[in-house]
Amino acid sequence: MRFLSPLFALLGLLAIPILLLYMLKLRRQDVKVSSTLLWQMVVQDRQANIPWQRLRRNLLLFIQLLILAALVFALLRPAFSSDMISNAEVIVVLDASASMQATDVKPTRFEAAKKEIETIITNLPLQSELTLIHVTEQPTILIAHSNNKQEMRRALAAANVTSGEANWERGFALANSAISKPDHILLLISDGGLSQTTIPLYAEQIRYIPIGASAANIGVAAFSIAPSQEAGEIFVKVRNYGAAESSAILSIFRDEALLQAERIRIPAGADHIQIISDLPLETANYRARLSSDVNAENLDDYPLDNQAFIAFNPSTNQRILLVSAGNFFLERFLAALPNAEAYQVFPDDADAGTKLPTEGFSTYIYDGYVPDVLPDGGILLINPPANPLFDVGLATADYGQVTVLEHPLTQFVEWGEVQILQTRAVIVPSWAEILIDSDAGPLVFVGEVQSRRIAVLSFDLLDSDLPLQLAFPILFNNLLTYLNPPAIYDAPDGYQIGDAVQLKPGPGVEELGVTLPNGTEKTLSVDEYGATFLETQQTGLYTVAALPGGQIEQFAVNAFSNLESAIAPKENISLPGQNPVSDAPSQQEGLREIWHYLAMLALILLILEWWLYHRQNRFDLAKLWQRGQSQ
Repeated sequence: MRFLSPLFALLGLLAIPILLLYMLKLRRQDVKVSSTLLWQMVVQDRQANIPWQRLRRNLLLFIQLLILAALVFALLRPAFSSDMISNAEVIVVLDASASMQATDVKPTRFEAAKKEIETIITNLPLQSELTLIHVTEQPTILIAHSNNKQEMRRALAAANVTSGEANWERGFALANSAISKPDHILLLISDGGLSQTTIPLYAEQIRYIPIGASAANIGVAAFSIAPSQEAGEIFVKVRNYGAAESSAILSIFRDEALLQAERIRIPAGADHIQIISDLPLETANYRARLSSDVNAENLDDYPLDNQAFIAFNPSTNQRILLVSAGNFFLERFLAALPNAEAYQVFPDDADAGTKLPTEGFSTYIYDGYVPDVLPDGGILLINPPANPLFDVGLATADYGQVTVLEHPLTQFVEWGEVQILQTRAVIVPSWAEILIDSDAGPLVFVGEVQSRRIAVLSFDLLDSDLPLQLAFPILFNNLLTYLNPPAIYDAPDGYQIGDAVQLKPGPGVEELGVTLPNGTEKTLSVDEYGATFLETQQTGLYTVAALPGGQIEQFAVNAFSNLESAIAPKENISLPGQNPVSDAPSQQEGLREIWHYLAMLALILLILEWWLYHRQNRFDLAKLWQRGQSQ
């Protein structure tokens, strides 16, 4: 311990006058007498007073000397040497990735990391500034260049751990941008599970503070289902990330029914693979769960990867009806479509009295023909004649300049080499959205009318060289996908934590309701591109419903990450362009002062002395009153 202001020790000499005052204090004894007349002269006689008294035990004197001692030591500013941070600028980089949820440090690694930062804030000199960077999938600066400790603590309290991987590229970029003073230090608080990054840290001093104590973890590393022609097959991979052999019970559920459960033993660093065959090709939810054969609630210190989910929605072959007098290119294209069954009928059949099908197909293609009664599925009209949906004019060869408008359905569609002999002049209906336009009218447009999706080509394919261009399969595949969307989401194998989910509902849907695994409900607005759902921070099954009361589907989110599941803490880490960084103390010596504790002690003793003094005076007055009453 050292004293930063030693000259204030001279104030300790004030104890001398305090002692002298107590030694000079008059000491009289109370004596009962019959009359005070004979004692008046004695009271007036100063010679009778003894100027010096022997110092006696006195509680008030002792407390007053303690108050003086506490104040003098506070003014001396005693300080202890420590490895606390004493730089003018402190930049704290906090790891908030999924592995920080591990419970080997109670209550979790992340909470232990926050306690480390709380200690740093408490010991931080008043003139030092702190910047706190919260590293998640989208790293953010919670507070920048602040010397207000209350603001620092509020920012720290707002930090939460996530269930995904951390974006260290962006986190290091934010840390570099926060450096503003020559006297700075960067503190990296993590368990060491850093993803590969090419961005170096430019801090002069870097200190790594490791969090964590255990490497034991066993988790589901992969869980998927592969449908075949007749049945489905589940693939499960369980990995032991720890340094010792581990055992667990692996249970597979179909909806809520238990399919299979068995005890497995996995050597350190090894995998266990299991396959379940002959599953029905029906919509169902599957779940893989790892539990301990000793205590089901304490399998390991990282529970996030102990479960995995599958939302199985088997795709069915779309049935397409082609009504055409004969179109070789269109027939070949439909025959080559995967997961599609195409059937063809001729318009002459309808003229002969044969009723054309209006149900049982997902998409109807009418080439040069429009039926009197429209079916309920998606409809593609090619070279349409007059019909009740929109007005069709005469054919024209002078269609002028062609413009491909920006739209998801025209992505990668190159129209520059396409030549058209003639097209019909179509008046665009109010419900239509033009994809490819010309001076004579739209060549391709889509829209929704009467609760069905409709796509229109205003020209005959045989009057153009479009079937010979690369744009033909791309455009028609986009149109058929638009008319018959395969699913409300585009990843049948599920998503990872933090992924953005693109939702594409059917026609007429303006809002989507999403129910999270914990029961929370979210509402999304739908535009022409669908809707994007970003809140995939929980593992489990998400339910999507078209509002009001429409299509309902589910998708799964899992935590498959070898980086996060390998929870073994690292004593030192390697950063790009630098030597390994460890938990080395700062090069500057830190001093921890305790003067404020001594000042607080002096205040408490002063209050105690005041209370004792007034309590004694009240007691003496009470004795005098009682004595007067007795006389």
